[in-house]
Amino acid sequence: MKAIWLLLLFTLCSGCTMGVVTVKKSELDNSTHIAMTPATAIPYIALGLSWNDKLPRDELTLEVIKTHGGSVSGGESLHFNIDGELINFTSFDSTAEIGFKPGLYNSVASIPGHAWSSRRYTIPPTFLKKLLNARKVVIRVDLDREYAEGILVTDPTFFLSYAPDFMAAYEDYHSTR
Repeated sequence: MKAIWLLLLFTLCSGCTMGVVTVKKSELDNSTHIAMTPATAIPYIALGLSWNDKLPRDELTLEVIKTHGGSVSGGESLHFNIDGELINFTSFDSTAEIGFKPGLYNSVASIPGHAWSSRRYTIPPTFLKKLLNARKVVIRVDLDREYAEGILVTDPTFFLSYAPDFMAAYEDYHSTR
């Protein structure tokens, strides 16, 4: 039985690239792009980070992805409670990006596909530092008909485990400029 669960876990996670931080130099215009692939923040919500040197130094992009149905609302739709301080963000996207992730069907597992949606927000690096140093962070993402809410945790496969690597790459880039 244990072997079946391990095989199922391996099958589900094969190809997963959550929280990978990359620093790329463009061949086209010599710009630098720092990105962190989306990682789970709370159930059904993933967060990704990016910045490039064409943006102001104090503007990071936080992408919020609703991974199973529903659509992330526009406007002021991202909310944080960081150690009791309420902070809200407004999406700069005029519409949500919407897509469909195909399912996985093989002899071990039958996992149906699902719709997803995302919106992007501008956050200052000081906010990300505050979030990473907090004792308790609650996130709420407004959706079209409801909201998703939960406490960010430092589980090894979750957003808070990968975001420090993004921040380190961002600060390293700026320390040499």
